[in-house]
Amino acid sequence: MGKNSRAFTPIRLKETESVSNIRKEHHVRRQNGQHVAYILHDKLLKRHLILSQKLSFFVDYISAHAEDTVSASSLFKIIPCGGGTQVGRRTKCRWAIEQCDLESAGARLEAARKDGPFQQCMVLGTPACYQIS
Repeated sequence: MGKNSRAFTPIRLKETESVSNIRKEHHVRRQNGQHVAYILHDKLLKRHLILSQKLSFFVDYISAHAEDTVSASSLFKIIPCGGGTQVGRRTKCRWAIEQCDLESAGARLEAARKDGPFQQCMVLGTPACYQIS
C-alpha cells in the first residue's frame, strides 16, 4: 500500500461466494442522502472486479497490486452522473466505476461478475461490514 495507506482487508470471493449483506464502513460519507458503494471494473484486462465503500481503498489496492497508478479524483470523475449503474467512462483506458446504494451493491456485483470472466472478484474493506455467503 502507499505511504498514506488506510486500513482495509482484501476479501477475495470464490466463484461460489457472494456478498449477501453490507453494513456501512466507519467514516463513510453519504452521497445524495444515502450510503453508497462503488464497483471498480478492469475493462481492459478483465483481471479485477472490486467492491468498496471508499475510493481511497481502490487507489491503494491498484497502486500495490495492479501495476498502475490512479488517484481518487480520477476515479471520482468517471462515476456516472446521478450515480447510475451504467459504466462507460474510464480512467487510464482501463478502470471504470459504478456507484450503487448499499442495499443493492451485492446484487450489482453479481451482475457485473456475469458480464465478463474476471480473474479476481473481491471486496476491499473491514471484514465485519460484509457478510459473505
